[in-house]
Amino acid sequence: MRNPSRRLRAALLAAVLLISGAPAAARATAAPAAHSVTYDGYSWLVDGQRVYLWSGEFHYFRLPSPDLWRDVLTKMKAGGFNAVSLYFDWAYHSPQPGGYDFSGVRDVDRLLSMAADLGLYVIARPGPYINAEVDGGGFPDWLLTQAGHARSTAPDYLAAADEWLSHIDPILARHQVTDGTGTVLMYQVENEFYDGSAAGRQYLAHLEQKVRADGITVPLVGNDNATFNTGDAALDVDSPDLYPQGFNCANPGTWRPLRDQTRYRADGKPLGIREFQGGSFDPWGGPGYDKCRDLTGPAFQKVFYKDNIANGVTDQNFYMTYGGTNWGWQADPSKVYSSYDYGAPITEARQLTAKYDEDKRIGYFTQAVAPLAKTDGLAAFPADAPSVVDTARINPDDGTQFHVLRHADVTSTATETARVTFDLAARSGYSFDDAGLAYTGKWTHATAKQTYTGGDFGRTESFSTTAGDSVTVPFTGTAVRWVSSRDPSHGIADVFLDGTKVSTVDGYAPAKVFQQILYAADGLADGPHTLQIVVTGTKNPAATNTAVAVDAVDAPAPPDYVTVPVTLAGRDAKLLLAHYRLGDSDLRYSTSELMTQARIAGRDVALLYGRAGQDGQTVLRYATEPQVQVLAGDVKVAWDAAHGDLRLDYPHSGLARVLVTGGARPLLLLLATDEVAATFWQQQTARGPVLVRGPQLLRSARYVDQGAVAARDIPSPGEFLALTGDTAAAGDLEVFGGAASILWNGQPVATSGTDSGSRLGTLPGPQPVTLPALTGWRYRPESPEAAPGFDDSGWLVADRLASASTTKPVTLPVLFADDYGFHHGDVWYRGHFTGTGAETGINLSAVTGRAGVWSVWLNGTFLGSTGDARHTFTFPAGSVAAGTDNMVSVLVENMGHNEDFRADDTQKEARGLTGAALAGAATAVTWRIQGNVDTADPVRGALNTGGLFGERNGWYLPGFADGSWATVDLPHTAGLPGVAWYRTSVNPHLPAGQDTSVGLRIDDDPARHYRAQIFVNGWQLGQYINGVGPQHSFPVPAGILRPDADNTIAVAVWSTDEGGGLGTIRLEVYGSPSSPLQVGTVG
Repeated sequence: MRNPSRRLRAALLAAVLLISGAPAAARATAAPAAHSVTYDGYSWLVDGQRVYLWSGEFHYFRLPSPDLWRDVLTKMKAGGFNAVSLYFDWAYHSPQPGGYDFSGVRDVDRLLSMAADLGLYVIARPGPYINAEVDGGGFPDWLLTQAGHARSTAPDYLAAADEWLSHIDPILARHQVTDGTGTVLMYQVENEFYDGSAAGRQYLAHLEQKVRADGITVPLVGNDNATFNTGDAALDVDSPDLYPQGFNCANPGTWRPLRDQTRYRADGKPLGIREFQGGSFDPWGGPGYDKCRDLTGPAFQKVFYKDNIANGVTDQNFYMTYGGTNWGWQADPSKVYSSYDYGAPITEARQLTAKYDEDKRIGYFTQAVAPLAKTDGLAAFPADAPSVVDTARINPDDGTQFHVLRHADVTSTATETARVTFDLAARSGYSFDDAGLAYTGKWTHATAKQTYTGGDFGRTESFSTTAGDSVTVPFTGTAVRWVSSRDPSHGIADVFLDGTKVSTVDGYAPAKVFQQILYAADGLADGPHTLQIVVTGTKNPAATNTAVAVDAVDAPAPPDYVTVPVTLAGRDAKLLLAHYRLGDSDLRYSTSELMTQARIAGRDVALLYGRAGQDGQTVLRYATEPQVQVLAGDVKVAWDAAHGDLRLDYPHSGLARVLVTGGARPLLLLLATDEVAATFWQQQTARGPVLVRGPQLLRSARYVDQGAVAARDIPSPGEFLALTGDTAAAGDLEVFGGAASILWNGQPVATSGTDSGSRLGTLPGPQPVTLPALTGWRYRPESPEAAPGFDDSGWLVADRLASASTTKPVTLPVLFADDYGFHHGDVWYRGHFTGTGAETGINLSAVTGRAGVWSVWLNGTFLGSTGDARHTFTFPAGSVAAGTDNMVSVLVENMGHNEDFRADDTQKEARGLTGAALAGAATAVTWRIQGNVDTADPVRGALNTGGLFGERNGWYLPGFADGSWATVDLPHTAGLPGVAWYRTSVNPHLPAGQDTSVGLRIDDDPARHYRAQIFVNGWQLGQYINGVGPQHSFPVPAGILRPDADNTIAVAVWSTDEGGGLGTIRLEVYGSPSSPLQVGTVG
């Protein structure tokens, strides 16, 4: 029998996708209808309709609370994203060969249904390898001891990879757009795999054949820097990953220049970026994620994201949009610590930032302006200030123009005002491309196969560095333009018109810019003319060469020029529209940026914005003079009867409102600052779009009839617009929609009409939050494994003489923890030897991963701790008992495994001891080893704990009886090296009806040497290293934290010397807006 909940979901999906613009079944009760997902050289298409993909990366495995998945996805959808990119982490689901878990916090079927419910396309990325700064790059740790080379055609590896795909692919297949059962739009095969050799292609071909056999019917994509756009095992579309700022956040004010994205363009395929920088990872001891958020903040987004648009990118995915937490032992320690906040637009604690606002401003634009999904390069006139660059594009069907204005030096912090010229009569294409011109001399003719021609018209250009070389073109008409790129290597040319020298042109620019007008002449006599471009062999002192390049020569129809002043703040860019159909009106141009537009209640509403204090100008064309009402703000209105142009001039200050009627369908212009624009939200309903101003977040909007409302005992006639969302403070709620009555989170809101045609009311704010102090701490030391009398007879004997690890053993037997099945966290070793009295010490080698440590005892006497790869520990005089059993105990921290970014098996580097030999005598040592036990906790899983005595015996769990432990106050000094545990419980008494995000904060004197694992209700949510950092604050996800019940906090502290212990720990709140969010208890 077909699952009735799945039948209901299919019906709901049809309705949701119809509203969101994604494909919907023809009838909600009919069987799901298939949909086509195709592409061309411009964009992706669904059922023939172009889609501009504005996507964000989210990792469900870094947020162990499924109801919060919906919260993050809701915030992404509300913030303008129409797609979410999802890695699926093999290791997260498979604790042992053949064992797979897709329940609870691993229920990806539920996750995909959430995305469909919200109308978000899904870019599915199941690996098998994912990188992602996770332990082993997402390979399950049982794969570490496999002999075959990973990411190759080794039979044992392929069998394991196929096993994973056989489990994950059927889940993904149930949610494909192509089958009408979900919103999975594309499927990424492998991850950052750059091996284009025959062997590499054979491996990728195997995966492609496997996923197709598993029922995957959507297009197959990659993020392999276009390696597999052609040739054997070619993917549908192979895109790059681009992180132009790199991953060092220490100096966020230091920017890198723009890079040419067009070099990745492939014929017949859209230009996309599978991962574009949305933040940065941060290592142990790093500067912290706040600096990463500064490095990749709104200024970076404005310049770099809009430059992607200027390059014709129609598929942008930002890594990360929400980062989350490396809870348990998920992290690759060489890259990250417990937090994976990533400096993302949505913080680890799910708070919205200024980066989110910028994503929303641009994201709304990409979804509101349909012509953006199909554009060609458009030759742009140089601004009158060479420090300002205009990179333009044009839709070839309707002539809509997009002008991205930025500083020539994008690192510039200067404010520049320049006059910029638009030709509103411009068309797509040119009269002569470079192949159709007459060249003399030693010109190089570069084809589309060259990476540096990706942004040229036709992806071709010709260039010469030889003085006297020339190109000549005869043309007929009244105007001519020489179109070329500007580049750091370009030099100086002379231009002749009808045999007379008319200009000397310098083609230099500090960064490459395509399709620029280097020379233009207008108003010529209508008739035949000749243009000649001559290489001079000279250059600007800043240029690296003397090259003169020709992309095209255009003899356009009579132009329609407008020249406007534009101000650019430092590190800023503007995305301006011209020759655009704005609803029922003709937008000539605007120096304000459009955020969104919609037809609401019978009129057009457009929200434009600009930097506070800068002037804006908007010009609309009408057949007859319209009526104009300035409803709010300082707006000057002028009518040009000769051309039919309505001109509005205004400063960007607060929110100005202008209503234009009579010339076409009524048009309401909302003219805002950046900050005010960010307070607007748009949602789709069955009756069309709704625009709302005021709340911190608008989660949903739908119309409900009087009957539904009456059932709630709300006496009011007519139809209601039911809104849900969050408020961080009391304030305005302004609704542009069709209903006179408003519900907010199920409660009626008293509103009144405005002259803007909106409804205005007031929303209450949240209650203040007062968090209790953490008191009543219980304390107990452990590390019994260091004592000579500890019973280790049940431990594994280290007796292996060979390993599949890439690490060569320093001594035998092999002591690598992975070889004995201990893959996560701390590992104990106990070495037994019969002393002779000649032993003076022990030479030990270990590999821990970045920031790891290990401690050593002899017969219960502490010898020391180190993070070194090799260390000799000296035995105190008389500490070795001759003729009897002696015991060396070693506690080694496995911080996690490397990734396999270069497909060279680096994830197989050993963890744990790699060598051990006594000094002073060649006495044999028998080693036993103990790590994390097979998990008896299927909810939290194998990655949650390591091999400490307390972990093996459940000291981290809520139900553990600690009543016999000592009571202590924090801060506390343990007084002895080794591991000790601290436990307490707390009821935070969080207010109902609020989404209160809470975490733990640890502070202490950095001179104290210890590290701590933090457990909340049994979940290991953070690792803290005192004096290393940078992390001191550890968010606790709602669902794990009980808002009005007791919560158990357990902290395992490893003191690496006598001065260790635990500093102060307190609760802290990150945000607590009023919210309808409901979160179920996890675990």
